[in-house]
Amino acid sequence: MKNLLTLAFVCCFGMNAVASVSADDFSYDAVAFGTEMTTLSQLEQEVSMNGFSLEEVETSAKWGTQLAGLGLNQASWSLDDMEWGSFAWGFCCWPVGFFVVAINSDKSKDEKLSFWIGTGVSVVLSAISGGAYSTSLTTATP
Repeated sequence: MKNLLTLAFVCCFGMNAVASVSADDFSYDAVAFGTEMTTLSQLEQEVSMNGFSLEEVETSAKWGTQLAGLGLNQASWSLDDMEWGSFAWGFCCWPVGFFVVAINSDKSKDEKLSFWIGTGVSVVLSAISGGAYSTSLTTATP
């Protein structure tokens, strides 16, 4: 019992020594910060002078002007239009989801597209994990 208490004391003391925080952990270079903010302000002025909003620039930089492979214009579909229930049908149980979502005439275009995206993500992740599993089997030594 004495050894257990000693061990607990040493562990608590060691954790306290590791968790010490100094003032240098929260310091920053004010000159570098000011330079970055000046650059960002200039960029914001340039963008606003050309008639774009920052949201449009951010979205176009993130997703590109078109969703490649789907042939959809960015204005017609975005990640905000994702129907997560249909995505889950494609990702988790695509054979049943095919009948529930893909060939159901009551489902919208966004729901069907979300289903196919979920199915694609499932196939890609399955291929990656299957490749990793087969690689681990071939490198294992008896």
